[in-house]
Amino acid sequence: MVQWRAIFNLQSPIHEKGIVEIEGIEFNTENVNETIVIKGFSIITPTLEYDKAKNYAMEKANRIFDYISAIHNYAIKGYLSNMTEEKPQGETKTGIIQINLSSVIHKPEYLDFSKKSLENILNGTDIKFQRQLSHFRTGLEVDHIITKIQEFYKIIEDEYDEQHPFNKENKYIRHLISHPELTHKQHKKSAEDKLGKPYFDPSNPEDREKIKKDVEKIKNEARKIIKNKL
Repeated sequence: MVQWRAIFNLQSPIHEKGIVEIEGIEFNTENVNETIVIKGFSIITPTLEYDKAKNYAMEKANRIFDYISAIHNYAIKGYLSNMTEEKPQGETKTGIIQINLSSVIHKPEYLDFSKKSLENILNGTDIKFQRQLSHFRTGLEVDHIITKIQEFYKIIEDEYDEQHPFNKENKYIRHLISHPELTHKQHKKSAEDKLGKPYFDPSNPEDREKIKKDVEKIKNEARKIIKNKL
């Protein structure tokens, strides 16, 4: 077993105001004017067998993509380009792998990978926030309106109890797109007030148009939860 260097490239470089790095993650950057351009990053694994090292690096990379996506409110994408086995004698062995993970033009931000919240994510000590970030990036990435609502609302369900004001007002939307027809009295009334019927038809353009504002409202509430933890 040896240490590995897993090299990840961004699909498109991203511009940031600055970046604070931490041990074990090395960023491939270039200074352009007053910004830093991030082209990719390397993750140095512990001493592991290849398959375990790859899984270790992929999980860390996904947490990084989750974090940057949450900062920018866009799905930041990249891929694992290769992994290099680093032997004590200085010999190297490289295997090329193409794996899509999950750049977008955005306002540059200051990325601080030394923050305690991110340390907890990368070290796997904040499982709840890990999955919330993962759901948020998935919601940003997909175009399907039902999947968007489901992914963003999973964050809200994970954070709020049933009596929370946002849940009491909007939970019917989650049920509306998840069930064939609503039967709960209050949820049914809310759906009928919005659509004129107690069910959602994903192939009906009018139905899709009527819940567009709800998608944005649910996304913004999920982002508020995420931002309070970043």
